Amino acid sequence: MTSAWGKLLRRLNTFLAAGAAVAVLAVVALRWSSESAIHSAGPLAESPEEVPEVLGEAATENWVGARGGGALTGAVPRLYPRYERSWSSVQETGSLSGPVVVGARVYAGTDRGEIIGWSLATGIEEVRIPTRFGPIEAPLLAFQGDLLAGSLEGHFFRIDPRQKSIVWQRLGEAEIHGGANLVDTAAGPLVVWGDYRNNVTAVSAMTGEERWQHVASSYVNGTPSTDGERVVVGSCDARLYILGAADGEMLHRFDTGAYVPNSPALVDGVAYATNYDGVVVAVTLATGLERWRTEIGPKGLMASPSVAAGKVLVAFENGTLVALNQTNGEILWRQPTSGGYQAGILTDGTRLLAAGVDGRIRIHDVDSGSPEWSEQAGGAISVSPAAVGRRLIVVTEAGELVVFSALPESP
Repeated sequence: MTSAWGKLLRRLNTFLAAGAAVAVLAVVALRWSSESAIHSAGPLAESPEEVPEVLGEAATENWVGARGGGALTGAVPRLYPRYERSWSSVQETGSLSGPVVVGARVYAGTDRGEIIGWSLATGIEEVRIPTRFGPIEAPLLAFQGDLLAGSLEGHFFRIDPRQKSIVWQRLGEAEIHGGANLVDTAAGPLVVWGDYRNNVTAVSAMTGEERWQHVASSYVNGTPSTDGERVVVGSCDARLYILGAADGEMLHRFDTGAYVPNSPALVDGVAYATNYDGVVVAVTLATGLERWRTEIGPKGLMASPSVAAGKVLVAFENGTLVALNQTNGEILWRQPTSGGYQAGILTDGTRLLAAGVDGRIRIHDVDSGSPEWSEQAGGAISVSPAAVGRRLIVVTEAGELVVFSALPESP
């Protein structure tokens, strides 16, 4: 399905059928159970039409993965008051994954199992790589100029987009909907992701060799977040799992009260998380104990929370934006909009940017929630945009990647 509601309903039905589906997935996964990391024997097939590499204008920053990577706070260096559309590219036969930006190029995966790279400055398609690993819905992850991705067929792989070759791959166990994250350990960098067989898996980012795996009690739909020492994931069993980053040991398990379809944000030793029933919680990572809990309501909280400038920001499917005090969970303001949100907010601490399933991007004042600017991007938006320098990259469920550029500010 390409509509935001269709995707949501598919996931909700999956959550409700969790018990039966786990058994089915276990049977399907048997044929992969003996597989480990498999290294590429050579480059992938070339695209039908080879496009020369044109770097164009370099970006001032990178966007390495879902929500900017790491602690997944949604915080960015700067948002601008107004943007204008620079260019767009439409994949008429399929949807796109969450994007990454590496230097002067923006990449996204497709539901045809391709990786596409465009010049960030011009929108020229510079590379298109067929992976043969199935649809890529999860946000991409950038590492050392390479790209890491998981597919709906459960495959996970590292690809060199310059050589169009697979560095390593792991054959699938279950659908991967959420992005992956990177964490540095004494044994080297690890890449961590969750899947629909309840696994949280960590492998060497260099070789694909498995380092640890933790099994939750239900699906892991979001991207794991990390503070370098711990990895935190939410599960459809309503729990947060706080794991040791180096070995995957479960340090703490916290019950939020309803399933967690998104990713927690980590700030100063605290995890800020939301569940579908409209509850926001703050949990101390060192102890696994609750600091505060605020029931905002109504049900329909799919988007990941954002944290910056002493505020926790959440966006509901009914179009309501809410700011809470980061220290005690007190509601600071509510702002209704005509949209509806599945993608997490981005914020620079002064402004926030919310991208809706109505295809509209909106900028609001963080202190008051007052609207400042909005623009129609196109189709429904269900993944967080990327903000890099003066550019804003938006992916719609209609298969369109849209790049906006900041307008000059008034003196």
